[in-house]
Amino acid sequence: MISESDLFKFVFHIDDLHIDKRQFIEGNIEKFSSEIDFLRRNKKYQSNTFDENVLKEAVNKILYEETSSKIFYLAQKERSAAVESDSLQLAANSYKLQKSNIIDTYVDAESKYLVKIIHGDENSKIFLYDKENKDLENYTIELLPVGKTFTCKNNKSPLVIDKDIKVEEVKLFFK
Repeated sequence: MISESDLFKFVFHIDDLHIDKRQFIEGNIEKFSSEIDFLRRNKKYQSNTFDENVLKEAVNKILYEETSSKIFYLAQKERSAAVESDSLQLAANSYKLQKSNIIDTYVDAESKYLVKIIHGDENSKIFLYDKENKDLENYTIELLPVGKTFTCKNNKSPLVIDKDIKVEEVKLFFK
């Protein structure tokens, strides 16, 4: 019986192939022609030399594609103001100062993740939601352009930042 390994040896390392198998393959070459042609084409391409810069670029592209599935960029979709009142106000009541929160919403290109940042007077709260409403664990949020990075264990409670910061884009990494 002839295996793929035998055909590989026939094309790439014929001296390592047992003489009986070699003779059998040579005697039945038309039976294995498609596999041998495929291996010979690969051998031909393998013998080509590539510029080192091309190889580095290919490796970087492969590494990027492997990690890009775990990195999500969330662009700002919406900005709105939410008004909170400390007390009930009636129409005849005099003007009373109300606190106003700004809510920024960020969504990735596939709408898989949603980040809401509520900018308050004293702090900002960052909420992360999954499209399928899953609990997310072990992720990192980077706020751009300021470059502040926060590592979170889960998304069950908001990430609280002591100060208000300007955010244009959110980068989300999963480990």
